[in-house]
Formats: sequence, structure tokens, C-alpha cells
Amino acid sequence: MKRVSLSYMLSPDIRLISVIVANGAPIIGILGFQTSTAAILLFYWLELGVLAIWALIRALFAGEVPEVNTDQTILSKSTLNKYSRWRENYFPIPWTNISIYYGTIPAFIFFIPLLTAVWLGFGGFVAGPVVDATDTTETPLWVITGAIAVFSFEGGQTMIGYLYTGGYQNTNAWMPVKQVFIHGFVLTLAGFFILIFAREFAEARTVTIETAASTAIVSSVLLCKFIIDLIVYYL
Repeated sequence: MKRVSLSYMLSPDIRLISVIVANGAPIIGILGFQTSTAAILLFYWLELGVLAIWALIRALFAGEVPEVNTDQTILSKSTLNKYSRWRENYFPIPWTNISIYYGTIPAFIFFIPLLTAVWLGFGGFVAGPVVDATDTTETPLWVITGAIAVFSFEGGQTMIGYLYTGGYQNTNAWMPVKQVFIHGFVLTLAGFFILIFAREFAEARTVTIETAASTAIVSSVLLCKFIIDLIVYYL
């Protein structure tokens, strides 16, 4: 029987706080620390890595095993039955009601290089070139603090809203990973728009890209990303 507790009722708020922190950190960086475009994209890169780590953990403990397409399989009925039984066996975690299904382990292994490629791709094609072009050797404190905060709240959402209250029971291994792809797409769009707008503003006003990052144009992009994240959260 699924437990319903105070933690369960509060768990959606933990995820909402994580969304607010992830989007509030760059805005604080702009308003309070005169941050650069490179710092914003570096934070997005770290945020994407944090989301990928916790998505893999959620995928590993998913309570629904992906179905086998019996219409297209070439396995015999007896072999398919044996395979289905193997997939539905599980490894229980001691002193908990949580288990790791054998059927989710191949998906988990497949998702590791897939999400790694997404993370490295964002760093190499979006954040990396801007960071290399920026004349700075120090990472702003708000970037590290914001990334740690996102890690903490995402971890709290996973431990409380996903594992403790039984949210994993209605989740398969693909669902958490799909959310990372959606978030990565939004981050990539935001990153490209920030870079494009900052460069256009810098060329028009003969200022550096770092200075342009503190303009209302870039703040508007961050606000749009915040709205998109809220829409994804509520949907």
C-alpha cells in the first residue's frame, strides 16, 4: 500500500523550489554580481550535469519495467516467458521497500553514455567556446553556490518525492531521462539566445559581451526560460 505522509504532500514543493533556485541563481548573478555570459552558461552546464545524475538514479530505481513488443520480437514463446520473468525479478535494497529491477539495468547502462554525450555536447558547443573566450580565471561564487543548491534540492526531491513516498512505482526508466532531454533542449535554446543577443548588443554599443550580459535583453531570456520551466513543472 502506498504511503501518504506529510513528506508526500510537501514533495512537489521541493521540486518547485529546485526550479526557482535553478532559474533564480543566474538572475541574482546578473543583478548582484555583474555576471558574464560565460558564467551563466557555465551554471547551465553544471545544472544539466546535476539533472543528469539524479535522472540516472531515478531511472535505476524505476518501479515499472519497460514492456516487450511481442508483435515484433523473434523470440519463441517459451524464451519470451523466461525473458519476461528475468526482467521482472529484482534486487531488494535492505531495510527499505525499494528494489532494482533487472529489466531496468540495461536501460540504465544505455542512458549513462547517452546523457554524458548530451552534457558534453552542451559544454563543447554552447558553454565551452564562450568560457574559453572570456578573459577570466575565476569562477563566480554564485555559480558554485547555485549548482550546489540545485543538487541539494534535486536530491531532496529524489529521496523524498520519488523514493520515500513511492513515486518511483509509477515511473519507468525512460521518464526521468526524457525530462533531462527536454531541459537540455530548453537550456540550449536559452544559451544560444543569450549568446546571440549579448553579441548583437555588444557590437551595437561597442561594449564587451560580459557587459552586455547584464542588460535587460539577457534578463528577458532568463525570464522566458523560467516561465518554460514552470510550464513543464505544472504539466
